[in-house]
Amino acid sequence: MKMGPTPQPAIAPASKASSLYRAFGLTIESDVPLPELTTAPAGSVPDIRIIYSRDLPLPSREEGVITQFRTDGTHFLAWPDVAAFQFHGPDLIEIQPYPDTPVTYLPFPLLGPIMALALHMRGYITLHASAIDLDGHGVIFVGDKLAGKSTTAAAFLRAGHRLLTDDLLAIRANPDGALEILPAYGQLKLAEEAADAMQLAEAQPLPLVYPGFSKRQHRLMGDFRHDLLQPERLYVLDRVGDQPGLTRLAGTQALSAILRYSYITRFGKAALSPADEARHMQGCAALARCIQVATLHVPHALNRLEETVELVRSDCEDHR
Repeated sequence: MKMGPTPQPAIAPASKASSLYRAFGLTIESDVPLPELTTAPAGSVPDIRIIYSRDLPLPSREEGVITQFRTDGTHFLAWPDVAAFQFHGPDLIEIQPYPDTPVTYLPFPLLGPIMALALHMRGYITLHASAIDLDGHGVIFVGDKLAGKSTTAAAFLRAGHRLLTDDLLAIRANPDGALEILPAYGQLKLAEEAADAMQLAEAQPLPLVYPGFSKRQHRLMGDFRHDLLQPERLYVLDRVGDQPGLTRLAGTQALSAILRYSYITRFGKAALSPADEARHMQGCAALARCIQVATLHVPHALNRLEETVELVRSDCEDHR
């Protein structure tokens, strides 16, 4: 692990070009344009500020990805040819892009690993997941790469249900201790084959993040709703066979599934101090206790996803 820079004590205010956004239950003030997000009302007090910097070191391509996690929350991360990021606790993030980096590249890390780390620092449970609102049920889809989380979520959108998030899921406990999903923003990453199969009428395909990228972002048209929802189901996607099916997971199996797909573990053990690790385990255990967890067997054929939608609907109805 490489060392990041020494944090500077004086932080410049956000620029006049900054904008206010709403996502994950927070108001975000950002110098970087984030058109994926809902615009927040003028005068909103930001919970997180993202500001441009001119003083962060930019590692060479040969140095590779750099991560430095500090117990005081002044983490430093850098992706060669994209940008460097300096945390000042969970509320302030400096960013310095590499020369000639298109500004359209920057939301990709900002709304993925950088936001995941900021949310984790706030004590939220973060999962690498998609989630939808199924008639008042918070339904979560996790799985390995290419398991079809976004494609499965798109099938539910096509059936008339609401997207809560794609890729990064944040859950927090409210003052009464109940867990709540914090909706993110209305965008899905879909491979061309999946997009052709889903034919989402109210989704606008966007240019590829960069040439050769395997998935295209699809921005949902209309207003994105930010009302909170309690998580009730978590399905581990398993693309196998010809028939949709469910296998219940309970106890340590359910907890293991949640831990496996928690976002913060993608950073490795270095991102978790002993106290963080204990808090992370407690949060995942609380989630495992309050929801139903199952493996969802999804047929390979995209034209059979409607059967998966009906199976999940029936599962939710049976346990109301």
